[in-house]
Amino acid sequence: MSPDRPASRRARCLRWLQRRKLELGVVALGILLRLSMTWNYGYRWGYDADSHWDVVQWIVKHGVVPYASATIESFHPPLWYVLTAWFVNHGLTRPTAIWISIVSGALRLGVIWAFLELFVPRSRTARLSGLALAAVTSISIQVDGMIYPEALNGLLAALALLLLGLGARRADGRRWPLAIALGVVTGLAVLTKASGVVLVVSIASVAALELVVVDRPWRVRLQRVLPWMGAIVIAISVCGWYSARNVREYDKPFVTSFETSQSFFVDKSNKLALLDRRTLGYLLGWDRGLYLFPFGIYAVGSHPRFFSVTVASTFVDFYDHHFEGFDSILGHDPHAGPGDRRPYMFPAVLAMIGGTLIFAATVVAWFAVTWRAARDRNVPMLALMLVPAIGTLAALLFSTTYPVDNVGVIKGAYLLYVAPPLCALFGMSVSWARRQWHRWPVLGILVVALYFVATYSLECRLHFPVVPRV
Repeated sequence: MSPDRPASRRARCLRWLQRRKLELGVVALGILLRLSMTWNYGYRWGYDADSHWDVVQWIVKHGVVPYASATIESFHPPLWYVLTAWFVNHGLTRPTAIWISIVSGALRLGVIWAFLELFVPRSRTARLSGLALAAVTSISIQVDGMIYPEALNGLLAALALLLLGLGARRADGRRWPLAIALGVVTGLAVLTKASGVVLVVSIASVAALELVVVDRPWRVRLQRVLPWMGAIVIAISVCGWYSARNVREYDKPFVTSFETSQSFFVDKSNKLALLDRRTLGYLLGWDRGLYLFPFGIYAVGSHPRFFSVTVASTFVDFYDHHFEGFDSILGHDPHAGPGDRRPYMFPAVLAMIGGTLIFAATVVAWFAVTWRAARDRNVPMLALMLVPAIGTLAALLFSTTYPVDNVGVIKGAYLLYVAPPLCALFGMSVSWARRQWHRWPVLGILVVALYFVATYSLECRLHFPVVPRV
């Protein structure tokens, strides 16, 4: 190899980065917002923080992975807990364990940037818009500052989706290295959160697409499917031992606390058929009260609404886990509960409005892109569009199977692992609106929506008064 080759590569890399100063600025802002979780967010404020740490302490004490019934949260797959316990044995403390999530979140932001560069190559506007959404969405920032498995799960899932898309674009022989890597990463994702099963289903769906959509002889189609089957086998090899243990103990590969320590929550609903556990309004209805008070006190109970609660818990601190942190300027007490959220209420309402508009644009873009990909038999794009659809159906199935809204079965955090395609779709909608002048009113609405979402995160994390506080 020529000694000038590394220098040439470095020069190309520097030129590439110089042309992307805006993207670097967006990533820097996203990392800053996540870093803010280390200086004004309590390490015990995360979702079920104490219960998750109980699992880590169990592993530190006993040196083995606990069974699902050992503690409230030990039903979760063990990778994050084992990793954290290893760090604890080497000097990590509970307050500093937040860095596992911070680093995972920052890396995930970088992977999403790479995803957008590779799969939305024709529009810088789309890439910037999608990256900005990933950087400032409140649930993403908040999860990246909580001491529990979701941030690591999001990183592994983002890597898996990147490999899935790249593999779908490769020819048969060149697909195998990516398929092997995909299998390993997917297996690790399943060992981090049960939602990783959606990735396995997505790989199987891509294999089915190769058989049905690709217009090739059947021998060629089968050759194209083999790497995907290999990826699934590898994934099962990585995580299968955990599922097999659950099957021996509970007759199912994955369990929840509703089968173990919190089974009393579902004793009544388990007597009903699955489709009788929710109303049609749960699926099709929308809670307009969230535009007056976008927090959980009014949106759960006798008439919950899946999509409106999903939007609220994505763009607002819906479940009241103190996203606003310490505010020494206002003297705000983060333990006071939602009734004392007056300084942040107006930004929260704006974020709910903006989040609704972003949700609507993303859904419309999904149908448009999926239809075009199906028409053109574009398997790589179809593969990436299937993932958020399968993830949403899985979240809907989970919250229907366990209709216990007061413990948070509907969460935007449960869809973070399918965020890369969703960010890309929002970016595509912005790019589409920008192309022709008569669409500029739509462009203005989408830009304002993103601004509303960003203002809430800036207000809560950096206490930067972007909009007037009321």
